[in-house]
Amino acid sequence: MPEMAREYYLELFDGGCAYCDGRADTWDHVIPVTKGGATAPDNILPACIACNSSKRDRDLDEWLAATDRSLSPQAIEHLAHFQVL
Repeated sequence: MPEMAREYYLELFDGGCAYCDGRADTWDHVIPVTKGGATAPDNILPACIACNSSKRDRDLDEWLAATDRSLSPQAIEHLAHFQVL
């Protein structure tokens, strides 16, 4: 991922996970690569290792319904901007 995009995400999410209060250590593909998702700004969210590992290759809606996680306000704004939600 380009450095400019990394900086944007770190600032927007204040270094945090898009799904919990944890520190973002990884990048999650909203639509998994195994299901045709691209490594592009409209398909990437910062995630902690626990959330990213838990989500694996599930669709975002499927994973959120199966867990007690939810999208942060920043994630909702970001995905709405790209019309992913």
